[in-house]
Amino acid sequence: MYTVVVDPLGVLEKLSHMLGASLTPFFGRWMWFLGPPRRTPISVVFGEPIVCPKVEEPTKEMIVEYHQKMLD
Repeated sequence: MYTVVVDPLGVLEKLSHMLGASLTPFFGRWMWFLGPPRRTPISVVFGEPIVCPKVEEPTKEMIVEYHQKMLD
């Protein structure tokens, strides 16, 4: 969505230490500083969470069962 500029010389890090605040320049669409974000597809999922037990070696049946719960 945004491009974060990386400072290989450490200038932003030194300025951040001097000012006591983090300086992180973000560039959005058309390389505008703090401009509108790039269009990026975002997946949104609604529903009740599926609680899965932690099993070291799950069986194929367990995998199919929880996969089916996810699809329902």
